[in-house]
Amino acid sequence: MSELIDLILEQIPDDVFTDTELIHILSDSAASRYNRIKRAIAKGEIIQIRRGLYCLGKRYQKKGVYPYELAQKIYAPSYISLESALSYHDLIPEAVYTITSASTRRSCQFKTSLGVYSYQKVPMQTFFTGVERIKHETHFFLMASPLKALCDYVFTRRLDWKDCTPLYKSLRIETDNLKFKKEDINELINAYPSHRVRRFLKAIRKELSI
Repeated sequence: MSELIDLILEQIPDDVFTDTELIHILSDSAASRYNRIKRAIAKGEIIQIRRGLYCLGKRYQKKGVYPYELAQKIYAPSYISLESALSYHDLIPEAVYTITSASTRRSCQFKTSLGVYSYQKVPMQTFFTGVERIKHETHFFLMASPLKALCDYVFTRRLDWKDCTPLYKSLRIETDNLKFKKEDINELINAYPSHRVRRFLKAIRKELSI
């Protein structure tokens, strides 16, 4: 095990870390630091996730890298939404292999050695509405509620859904899984600055008689 890994294990508490954190623990010149990191990557001691973001190789990890938590470190601010959130809440039957998130920044995608991470831009006004902080073992991440994930889906795909039919036919959501509260629907109607989303929410409220 290299001296660099010893320093990371001693001074950086997380398995995922940034260039800034490495600068704080290394007194080398920029060129020397770059070469040390490059050698550690070549040996598999460190994995480069994207420019400026790394994680320890699996054999050195203390708590492991959790995909949903990592998503918010790759691109922030963001929260898990769209297909990944619908799958997390068991609304859709298909497996989701890309980690999908919503962000207030521009839409983009990162193809990393730890998976594909996709981000779709949503309005700033509604960013925290319908989003919950989840703890999974020692990991923390932000997750959209089922209703918020559907709103983000309609917004980012520019869908003109006027009733619940596409939920059953396109997403294959079971009717029994549409368990929404009137106050949550109303909150999102007031928060989401999109006519398509508001119309969709009103249609859900009417069809489900809530």
